[in-house]
Amino acid sequence: KTVLLNIVLNAVHAMPDGGNLRIISDNSPGTITIRDSGYGIPEEDLDNIFDLFYTTKSRGTGLGLPTAYKIVKEHGGEISLNSKPGEGTTVSIYLTREKDSN
Repeated sequence: KTVLLNIVLNAVHAMPDGGNLRIISDNSPGTITIRDSGYGIPEEDLDNIFDLFYTTKSRGTGLGLPTAYKIVKEHGGEISLNSKPGEGTTVSIYLTREKDSN
């Protein structure tokens, strides 16, 4: 819940004049994609986007995406982010189910 909330809030903030926000859970178990049509993230910021306290927002804390990243990793998952300025951002989350030890 916290992971999706943080990513969706970032997407909404990236579209101050409105836009498209899609949350996609396709037939791949444990895969969720969040796609927005916001202003995108400049290439020079992409390497730092999951760093604690890193923000490009004037009133941001730099906690949302790092928190999402940490939670996904703690659950054995992966999170990736692709973005192009002027085209929007796509965040993909991949979670695997724990196998029974029996």
